[in-house]
Amino acid sequence: MGTPDARDLTHATFLLANLPVMPVAGTLRDKSTWYAGRTVLTGANWKVTLDAPHDHQETQRDLKENGGYAATHTGRVEREDGSDFSTQDLQDVLHILRYALSLACGRWTSPILPVAYNNAAEPTWSEWASPLVSPWRTSFGLVDSHHPEQLQELFARIAAAWADPLKQEVVQRAIYYLIDANDPHPLELAVSSAQSGLELLAWSELVEDRQAHTAGTYKMLKAHESMRELLALHSIDPMFPPELTELSSVAAKLTNLSVGDGPEILTRMRNGVMHPTRTKPKFTSDEWYDAWCLARHYLQLAILGYIGYQGTHRDPAVKVHWTGQIEDVPWNPSNSVTGRQ
Repeated sequence: MGTPDARDLTHATFLLANLPVMPVAGTLRDKSTWYAGRTVLTGANWKVTLDAPHDHQETQRDLKENGGYAATHTGRVEREDGSDFSTQDLQDVLHILRYALSLACGRWTSPILPVAYNNAAEPTWSEWASPLVSPWRTSFGLVDSHHPEQLQELFARIAAAWADPLKQEVVQRAIYYLIDANDPHPLELAVSSAQSGLELLAWSELVEDRQAHTAGTYKMLKAHESMRELLALHSIDPMFPPELTELSSVAAKLTNLSVGDGPEILTRMRNGVMHPTRTKPKFTSDEWYDAWCLARHYLQLAILGYIGYQGTHRDPAVKVHWTGQIEDVPWNPSNSVTGRQ
């Protein structure tokens, strides 16, 4: 609503739905009470301020108990240098924010009901639409609530990638695949979604970006071979982590494994579901669970590698997490502090 082609916008406000609050956020004041509730994100000359209300703990307690939806933050977006921007620019940064925050918390969250203001501080444009927001549920996000620097870098990296139309498309689709994969009902479908995301990134990196293959030579690769090459680009170990103990029994069930690493095991498990026979082995729910952890481990790291992320993350392959636990990305193991033991 309003002026769809406005170019003199100075800032915009919005609400955010179903976004967890970071307990180590910046401080805000409500009357005489100070509380942690402000998160500021910057990137590509954008500044986004997210504020949680003073009663955010009560709101999140209700969401955890009952599910559903709630407005958890107010937001403001503006240029870092104070310059004007257009309605199209605003829509772009709202999309960047949607994908960064959704990737961060492992399910869909989004800015809602944005209102843009011009130089005269008059509301010029608004959007009354229903964005993609998941009902509140427990999910595995890559950002730890005690490490806001992870969310800052995630936003900045995705904002930088947005300038390239192909990277923008790939990032959006890869995040869709990862969020689908985060839903383990059923596990077999979740594993398949993660592998589809890996195949998307393998094509994009090996053929389009790095030109390691032509379209013809790429099509000659088996699925696990292209996945293995993708992982190698970002120093991601193709052997499954020792925490995923059930994958050893999967490897024992699969005969004629050429390597027996993670990409080959995942591909063979998926092929068994897509092309079942009476002689192919069947796998237990525990075995599928570990395959699910591995597939998301690969896809999450591949996405972070694709956007050039250098910080830490919460790793789906580590099955038992505690608050504050973080892992290095394998291509940048020099972070001085991690939470892994």
